[in-house]
Amino acid sequence: MVTGLLLLALQASLAAPPQNPTPLPELLKKAMQLLEASDRAAARRELTEALRLYPTSPAVRNFLGVVEAGDGNYAAAERRFEEAVRLTPQYTDAYLNLGRLYQASGGHDPMARSKALAAYQAILGYDSTHAEARFQSAALLLSMGEFSRSLGELSRLAPADRDRPAALAVRLAAHAGQGERAEADAAAERLLARGSFDELDVRPTLGVLVAHGREDLAVRLLEDLRRRGHAASDDLQRLGLLREKAGEYVEARTRLDEAARDRPDSVPLLLDLARVAHKARDVQGALGYLGHARALEPGSARVHFLFGMACVELELGAEAYNSFKEAVRLDPDDAAANYAMGAVCLHRKDPSEALPYFRKYAELEPDEPRGALALGVAAFLVKDYATARERLAPAAARPETAAAANYYLARIARSDTEFEKALGFALRSVEANPSYADPWSELGLVYLRLRQPTKAEEALERCLKLDPDHYLGNLHLTMLYGETRDPREAAQRRRFDEIKARRAEDAADFLRPIEVRPY
Repeated sequence: MVTGLLLLALQASLAAPPQNPTPLPELLKKAMQLLEASDRAAARRELTEALRLYPTSPAVRNFLGVVEAGDGNYAAAERRFEEAVRLTPQYTDAYLNLGRLYQASGGHDPMARSKALAAYQAILGYDSTHAEARFQSAALLLSMGEFSRSLGELSRLAPADRDRPAALAVRLAAHAGQGERAEADAAAERLLARGSFDELDVRPTLGVLVAHGREDLAVRLLEDLRRRGHAASDDLQRLGLLREKAGEYVEARTRLDEAARDRPDSVPLLLDLARVAHKARDVQGALGYLGHARALEPGSARVHFLFGMACVELELGAEAYNSFKEAVRLDPDDAAANYAMGAVCLHRKDPSEALPYFRKYAELEPDEPRGALALGVAAFLVKDYATARERLAPAAARPETAAAANYYLARIARSDTEFEKALGFALRSVEANPSYADPWSELGLVYLRLRQPTKAEEALERCLKLDPDHYLGNLHLTMLYGETRDPREAAQRRRFDEIKARRAEDAADFLRPIEVRPY
């Protein structure tokens, strides 16, 4: 792309040489032919010899700059173009080449935009009617956030040049940058009415539109490109992301799928598709995209982690376990992956397997209270109550984890028959989060052990109102009815047996593996 743009300037240079005409037109034409044939090595040899013969020729240096740019030698190309303009201060083609070099290589030079603007302004210093230098100045000022100056440059263009699609695109973005909605809308309508713009005209303006709250205009421009068949895969992906930002997940997924037709093996695009499918509540679809991404990049810890998260939502425990395990293997210091792996291990036959992952998470995130809570829960499940108390105590003092930590502390105290202490923990838990069903179940059982059946029933009814199928809530209510000889015991026991059977089925489902085919 860079070489093509610079060759245009060289062709103009041969047609109209600078003020000090070079005495070697045939040699330069031969070099030009070699460049057009993409034989830069031969062109370099010709031009090196020409420089030896004509050391003061600015045209030779301009040609050599094009060769260096084509070979990716940014600094060398810059030096050659600068030499050309020093030898001939009004050498327009060399200034244009400098400007294009800087614009194409902005990622390598933080000052590239400023230097490109200076090159174009140098042309305008002696030729105020040069349309390309004027337009490029406007475009660069737009990218630098100097919207008023950008509009000022556009106003100095001839009327026909101001009405070019690229100039209209810069105009609408500059107005948007200044918060001038009516003017931006008018410029957009004029551009869309023309229907002749292409992706190169609008791409440089999209970032400005999005940054200043005019995603609607960016979407209209991209949709028009798409309708006319001018939208490339990258444009469709950007359009999909804008639709996603607007909450239009069906449209977003459609556009991203269209982008994937040209790039079916793009992992970043597959991850975008997975995220949008998930937002559209199609977790199975998200899993398909992630399965394809995993097949393409089996060494990506992030892909394995996201795949595992989708499996958790689909209650595919074996696949979640395997994916998180691989994510941790690939990136042992990924805090989220360690936490997820520990959480999945808690639901397997040996919860002690979760301990090293939660320890790692706590090391990686020492200020995150979930680490202490997770370690406390894991220790509780393996009946290491001393460690559980040690870990849960600090978590109980943090508002983010107080409800869960006090709930497990209540269960530990009850297991030690310290019912009054258990009651205190359970009350603190429901106070911290009244909509959390677990502590109401525990509170009901503690009241039952303290021989306060009325309060026990009230707590258990609160639990089941929050979660009618709560396993322990239904178990404890069955126990209460049994001990108080309540006539509702038989019906409640049947209900509990149904919940127990479903729980066994769910546990079996969580452990089963699945096969995922690439998307």
